Amino acid sequence: MVAGTAVEFTVYGQQLQLVETLSVGSVELARDQLTVNAEGTRLNFTATLTESGLQSIIVQQVGQQAVLPAAVAVRSAMGISNVASDNSAGATRVSDAGGDQITLTTSGISSDVTLHWYQTGQGIQPNASNEIRYSLAGDQLTFVAPASLVGAQYDIALWRRNTGEVTVTGADQRMLVIDDTRPTVNIAQQLGYSLDLVLQANEPIKAAGTNAFSVVKVFKDYDSHPAPQIDISDRFEPLRETGGTITLSLKDSSSLEHNAEYLVAISGLQDLSGNQAYDNSKAGISGGGLNTRFVAEDLLAPDAAQLKLRYLDGSEANASDVLKRGTQLYFNIVGVDNYKAAEQISYRYRISDDGGLSYRTGWLSPGKDTKVSNLPYVPVQLDADFSSLSILLEASDGKQKVEKRFDFAVTDPELSVQAFSTNPSTVEEQTRVMLQFQLSGDLSLVDTAQIKVFDDGSWQTVSLDKDTGLAALSYLNPKLIDVLGSGSEVVATTVPVSLRVGYGFSGQLSYRNYVESYVLNPDSTPPSLAIVAPQDGEYVPRGQETEVILRAFDSYGISHVDVCRDSLTADPFADAVNCQQLADPSVYPMLVAEDAVDPIVVNARAVDLNGLVSDTVTATYQPIDPEQVAPKLDILNIENGLVVHSGEALSVQVLMRDITSAQLNFDLNADETNAQNPAAIALVRGESDSERVEAGVEIPDVTQSAVLVVRVEAVVDGVELKSQRYLNVVVDNGIEESIAVDVLPAAEVLAGTAIRVSGAIPEGMDDFDDSSSIEITDGVNQTSLPMLLQQETVATDYSAGEVTVVANLRDRSDNLKQQTTTLSKVEYLAGDSVNLYQADSDWKIHSVIPTAAVAEGLVMVENQGLDGYRLRGVNTVIDEGAGAVTGAVFTGSLMVLEIENQGRRLIRALPVVSGDWGAGIDRPISGRMLSAAGNDVFVGYGTQVTALRYTGDGWVPVIGLDAGTIESVAVLDQYLVALADGVLKVYTVTAENELRIT
Repeated sequence: MVAGTAVEFTVYGQQLQLVETLSVGSVELARDQLTVNAEGTRLNFTATLTESGLQSIIVQQVGQQAVLPAAVAVRSAMGISNVASDNSAGATRVSDAGGDQITLTTSGISSDVTLHWYQTGQGIQPNASNEIRYSLAGDQLTFVAPASLVGAQYDIALWRRNTGEVTVTGADQRMLVIDDTRPTVNIAQQLGYSLDLVLQANEPIKAAGTNAFSVVKVFKDYDSHPAPQIDISDRFEPLRETGGTITLSLKDSSSLEHNAEYLVAISGLQDLSGNQAYDNSKAGISGGGLNTRFVAEDLLAPDAAQLKLRYLDGSEANASDVLKRGTQLYFNIVGVDNYKAAEQISYRYRISDDGGLSYRTGWLSPGKDTKVSNLPYVPVQLDADFSSLSILLEASDGKQKVEKRFDFAVTDPELSVQAFSTNPSTVEEQTRVMLQFQLSGDLSLVDTAQIKVFDDGSWQTVSLDKDTGLAALSYLNPKLIDVLGSGSEVVATTVPVSLRVGYGFSGQLSYRNYVESYVLNPDSTPPSLAIVAPQDGEYVPRGQETEVILRAFDSYGISHVDVCRDSLTADPFADAVNCQQLADPSVYPMLVAEDAVDPIVVNARAVDLNGLVSDTVTATYQPIDPEQVAPKLDILNIENGLVVHSGEALSVQVLMRDITSAQLNFDLNADETNAQNPAAIALVRGESDSERVEAGVEIPDVTQSAVLVVRVEAVVDGVELKSQRYLNVVVDNGIEESIAVDVLPAAEVLAGTAIRVSGAIPEGMDDFDDSSSIEITDGVNQTSLPMLLQQETVATDYSAGEVTVVANLRDRSDNLKQQTTTLSKVEYLAGDSVNLYQADSDWKIHSVIPTAAVAEGLVMVENQGLDGYRLRGVNTVIDEGAGAVTGAVFTGSLMVLEIENQGRRLIRALPVVSGDWGAGIDRPISGRMLSAAGNDVFVGYGTQVTALRYTGDGWVPVIGLDAGTIESVAVLDQYLVALADGVLKVYTVTAENELRIT
């Protein structure tokens, strides 16, 4: 119940007629204020309660009472003290579209109260149809107003159904509905030649005025106009506003033209309450204004006057341009259309090479590869058939099209040789020279460049630097005697050099040839020779053999070294009795007689491959009793100031005369404590071993130039001996020089024929490593050659395929640079084959040799790179070891192998014993094995030929002869046949172990 309101209550029970008083809350009623029915089961009374809360009913009679706890809930009366809307027009205003939030300050509200919204003065009462949802927080009740009628007032009522209590806002709290909803406007009909522009809204609308519009004509033709657009609003009637529509119409006397665009603007679109029209991007309405357009019909093709071709650099292609044959051209197409954007114009083209009399193509679509151009382009290859170039171009906007022809003159490229030079400027035989042609002209058109030396030489493909015009070939010159002919006087001669450049396209190249020449001079640089140890004036022990160590050098090779001992002639080398050619050019074994007293005079000279002779070096030695010879410790092969590279492997030779142990030390920057110092090396030799002891060390990897002191020390009988050298260490940045290896032919070889390979030390390379090699792969066959060779002929097998020549240039710091030449092999022999043996993948067959009745009758030599070799039959391994086999010969009684291992060379012979192979016996050599016959192995040292005779348990050296420059050798029975200096010579070994010419 509501506090302060009189309410009639009914109480049910038994014997209620006995009740004398009744209390409810603070109200007490006497018997006469109560009404009870005859049965005493129902009691009625009326009371007004003013205190809110739950109140109990108590009935009493004398000595007894009954209580009905919390029988009545008393609530305060509902009230609305304040009403406010969040509408921007005011606290008592709401939008006709609804959506405003209204807040009531209330009292006496509980969850059983409902809220109602209805129009004032219409006799409407709160009911379920006008109930509104609300939120209550404390005394603040909020709800969202629904859409309502413009201009009407609305009451807000609170209704508690169980009590029937209703509280309604007062007259000053009622909400007035206003029109603040913006109209929605669309285009019902676009402007056209004969069509009005019609705007349609969802309520009556108007513009800012009947003349609040403009119409602008934008010219879309190619004519010249004072301005690109003009205002034509005067062609239209004032705006007509009819309810929810606005209409813009042409005057009866006006019209719209083709090839134009018409821009229409209407401002101030709003409803009758002044609400601005909603933005509508689809209709072009924004900020209450309309912007739309009418695009008139396009009756014009793309403009021929503005249809152009451009080169890829953006410059315009003109009829005055002269184009060059052999050019690949790309012409960008640039066009203008009155309606379409440039990228929307479509093009086709045709190509003519005779000025448009005929066309070599049908209609083609332009290229659209963005890697070439961002514009459509016409690709043209100006081959030799073009006398002129015409491009017929068609441009279309999808409705109309136009054609335009572009004509160009076409000529051959301009190319000329500005200069020819050699580097070095003075060229000597057997030296490498850089042949340099300086070209000028249309270098960008050159596709290939080739250089040929001598008229009968082969063309070598070279690169052309199109920025500088330089085409160069590194060429190893032959010996003049080979050019002039055997028996001719060796004099300077003129060598023709041809340059051939090709321009054009694959399969259609045109060529220009240019001929120059240079003078090839005889070798004029003699070799150098030095006696390293013992040095001039030293003592040598009587009754012992002393090794005189010599160091000979020539850029193109040492033929031999002559040594004379105590010569009796004015010219020491005229004494044939006391002079000899050394079998090993680096060592002269000098036996000192036990009774020798007089000084021993040694004269030596070196002769290079061209016959040039070094200065004579002389050393005088004094014989002395062995016990009087002082121990000597010295570094033999290093001179002070020697330049080495970081990371280089260095061999140090130490003379340890009458010394059995020493220590070799290395001090970086002369600092014995430097952490980068290589570890010290202990040197040990037996008393009967060679006085020369060799050790290897790797130069430290420095980041800047440094000095390395090589120091050897020993203590003999309490006396400290010491020798040292200093080296200049430079930082090694890898191999920058170009590889100097030539392969002939350069591109193609007939299967079964041979290729010729030659190599040399690259010019300017001071740290060339002798392990540099040339690897030739022909199918499963592989041949390994040293890079330093005048010329080597390598036969190919008979199958088609490729021959790959890989030049491996190494420096002493173990850097590697490679150059690969691939030759196509043309097969001209064919037939069935039987596979007897397949080498493992990491082994390569060096040679296959028939051995008649020995063992399996066939042996193969295999190399595992430089890391090992095998001599084997088809089923068994006969011999194997470290290094790589570089030569193999079967004489009938011996299998002789030439083996290279870690820079050293030796020969190994396996004798035939009872139809099988015996154990191998080795012999170190410093020359090269030429061939073998019987039990004799022929060895070449430059121009000197000597031999080693196998005795069954060792080797006997044979006194050699000067053969000249050997070109090729062969064995006939027990003879060595050599072609040297154009003369065929036959050598044999006598019973006295001498090599003689027969």
